[in-house]
Amino acid sequence: MDEPEATLEFDVYTPAIEITHKRLKYKCDDRGLQKTGANFHADLSEYLPILFKNGSINKGKSQSQKQESTDWWRAQCAFRGLPTSGSIEEVQARLRSGPKTMTKELVELEKKAKAEWKVKDDVNQWKARQKYEDQQRKDEQNGVNRLNAVFSDNNATMASVFKKDCQGLDRAAKKMGLKFRWIRSPITCLTFEWDDYWIIVGRTVADVEAKHAEVIQEEEDRILAQNMQKEEEVKAARDAETMLHTSIADLSAQTGDWDVTGVWKITCPEFHDMNSGNNKKMNLRIYRVSGTKMSQMFAKFDFGIVKGWLRFEDPAIQAISTGQKRKRRAWDSFLIPLDIKPSPGCPTWNYRWRGRGNGGEGYIEHGSDEYLCSITFSGKGGCTLSGTFNSDFLECEFTGVKLGMVNPVEASGVAIDDQWGYLYDSDFLGSPK
Repeated sequence: MDEPEATLEFDVYTPAIEITHKRLKYKCDDRGLQKTGANFHADLSEYLPILFKNGSINKGKSQSQKQESTDWWRAQCAFRGLPTSGSIEEVQARLRSGPKTMTKELVELEKKAKAEWKVKDDVNQWKARQKYEDQQRKDEQNGVNRLNAVFSDNNATMASVFKKDCQGLDRAAKKMGLKFRWIRSPITCLTFEWDDYWIIVGRTVADVEAKHAEVIQEEEDRILAQNMQKEEEVKAARDAETMLHTSIADLSAQTGDWDVTGVWKITCPEFHDMNSGNNKKMNLRIYRVSGTKMSQMFAKFDFGIVKGWLRFEDPAIQAISTGQKRKRRAWDSFLIPLDIKPSPGCPTWNYRWRGRGNGGEGYIEHGSDEYLCSITFSGKGGCTLSGTFNSDFLECEFTGVKLGMVNPVEASGVAIDDQWGYLYDSDFLGSPK
């Protein structure tokens, strides 16, 4: 863990030496003389703008030149003993015909200032090294005291793991004739500090290795217990979901008919893969609103990568192949007779959707309602479903289970025509709402 003292470097700050020459202020450190943060550059060919033969600037070719501030250009003049006043074009013209060397006075001042800075930096390095060595001796003595308490003559301890404040324990172990080994602490203990490493100290190498094997086994046992706990939590959640689904199915079938309205949990590997950065659960909320003559059945969906609304079509409308693009049907295709509902005799329903990509934050998916998709209900109360989702970016199948009911008051409060209109294609080129 410890580096040889000869290779150690200390991060110390030594302020730059300040110089005033001909009323101009400079600074100097190990990087040399600087003015307004700029160093001297003898060759300015990579910086100066490219000129046409008539002397005007070739803006096209000059774009590839290195760009610097006005202060930087004035500093280059100062280093050469040239006037620093005037426009940037005048300064650059002055530099084109000017010398490529720093003035002798500034060269001499730089040499003296660098030597002065080096002396001050050496003093600071020496102080830092002294402070470091003092701390090393202190840590070593503390380590000796800690090890004496563990490995006393009347103590049967063969090896011990030290997890905190381990500085100096390795040198203390060497001093006391003990053996040691540094190990990386388990991932759960990482603090991005010294304690990311533990040290094992023992009477013999065999004692240290035996303790190391014990630490490894403890970590493996911890990980195993953690995984088993997670598995139990997943199983408990799955069992609770199954019980909830069963009770919802009983409630949905209590009148003898299917009631598919409610809250659905949706599962689809393709959606999960495309939405890998978002662990949010996908869901569907199906509503049905009935008037005096007709009804509508629709749903709000959140599939992670896309959110929006879908509308079920009257099953009596002549079906076309799902997944194929067709011109939009008339609005009245969403009007469903009051007595037509999902049932064992009518389990499959076509739907069209509109929505926004990028988790509902992006643009409207252009032409999405030209795709005809379907959902097939099944199981007790119609509380299990399988469906197809078709779009320009993805065609897939999904499944779902009903886990909650929706209040009829909530359904009547949804203005589906307005929601559908908000997601019309004409907004495709506009900004996301």
